[in-house]
Amino acid sequence: MITNSDWRAIQEFVDKRVTRGGEPFVQATVIRVNQTNKTIFCKEFGDTPIPLLSFDYQVKYMFKETTGAVTIKTTKAHSEEVEVLVPRVGDTVLIAQHFGSRRLPKCLGVIKSQHFVETGGD
Repeated sequence: MITNSDWRAIQEFVDKRVTRGGEPFVQATVIRVNQTNKTIFCKEFGDTPIPLLSFDYQVKYMFKETTGAVTIKTTKAHSEEVEVLVPRVGDTVLIAQHFGSRRLPKCLGVIKSQHFVETGGD
């Protein structure tokens, strides 16, 4: 039978694991890409392929009728229908780590800003 002190010890262990789990987001530099599988590789994650996240898109475009009238049309494009551009080698990307774990990283996108404060390296 598990006593109250046993439960307390289990809870303390879980609390320690959660609080020191690591950073949920990491900035990293792309060192290799796989265009076919739409994955990237970063030094911090070794040989782990990092998948890219994407959303569906709605595109608005202007269409000129034969009468000369211009109308704005919209169409929805799913991520399978548009080409997702894989980050280039040397790009700085933002990686999400589930609960700070390095096991299942996901690339959220390329950081386009210049001259910003980078995380880490206090």
